[in-house]
Amino acid sequence: MRKIIIANRSHLFSHEMGKKFLLPHTTFSVQVFPNRLNFVDLEEKREPFSHYFDFAGPMHDFTAELDLERKVLRVFGRTKKGYMRYLIVAKADGIWLEMEKAPENKPYNKILLPFHVELLARREERLSLGAHKAQEWEAIHRRLDCKEIFPLWLSLGHCIPFQEMDTREGNYSLIEECRQKIEGGDKEKVVESFQHLFLAAFEAVFVPRLYDTDHQGILPKPQHRRSLSPLPLLTQGARLIHSLFLQEKEGTIALLPCLPPQFPCGRMTHVQAQNGVTLHVEWTKKALRRLQISSLHGKEVLLQLPKAIHSCRIKKRHAVVKHGHLAVLLAPRETLELDRFER
Repeated sequence: MRKIIIANRSHLFSHEMGKKFLLPHTTFSVQVFPNRLNFVDLEEKREPFSHYFDFAGPMHDFTAELDLERKVLRVFGRTKKGYMRYLIVAKADGIWLEMEKAPENKPYNKILLPFHVELLARREERLSLGAHKAQEWEAIHRRLDCKEIFPLWLSLGHCIPFQEMDTREGNYSLIEECRQKIEGGDKEKVVESFQHLFLAAFEAVFVPRLYDTDHQGILPKPQHRRSLSPLPLLTQGARLIHSLFLQEKEGTIALLPCLPPQFPCGRMTHVQAQNGVTLHVEWTKKALRRLQISSLHGKEVLLQLPKAIHSCRIKKRHAVVKHGHLAVLLAPRETLELDRFER
């Protein structure tokens, strides 16, 4: 069996000084300058703070990179006295600075803010929609191509604490608009709604904001400004992106339930469904091509396939789809591959 994999590495980067990034596993944004870091808690539970360096400038080839594989913020460049590279990373006891390469001094580690950090269980769920361009933030923002944006949004959403926010204040009204489009099966216009959400709800590099401080006219001017956490704009948005490609309802797993025409091909791997079920999905020409499914404990899984599919192959067996549904019986730790989906 040839595994469905995604080889692309998720790492957003910017060469602009003063860019803000979200720090994985925390509620903090980090504004990165060559000689200063500014930390702000987006939930306003902790006071802002800064950290200073004494690198001799000016700095050349300055780069700040959000590595979503290692869940770290990496900063590097060439100072007047040599190359420097360090990591900002959340550990169980707080936010750490790890100096990997210093211009003059030996590398060192230093805790910047001690507090208990709830390190999220690592989720391997990944999405690829066929985009392979360099992940420079300014170019991504300019192109506004959701084939590039969605996989990064989904990855970052998995490493930020999730919370539900039941409100339509500010940019949360755009979250509700995306949800309604998905629930109504509006495949043609749902991507445009996500583009509006992306433009209004994020500043710098995926740092969420409650109100559109760029005043783009996407939403009317707010009459009453409230103080709410903007982080669920990222995490709830990621869950809605997930639901375009896979949904779980009443014991049934729906595959590609609201696939927009902008994504004719793609892959979604290591999707963790309920009861220990893992799925890897591949589609091409807007049609399901392959599905690999396994169960940790062994069980019958009920799949809801895209409309018009009447049969498929499981290993060397021919499976019949009844009313758009297919029941698959899995032994513990068994992996089955389904292909040859016929209409």
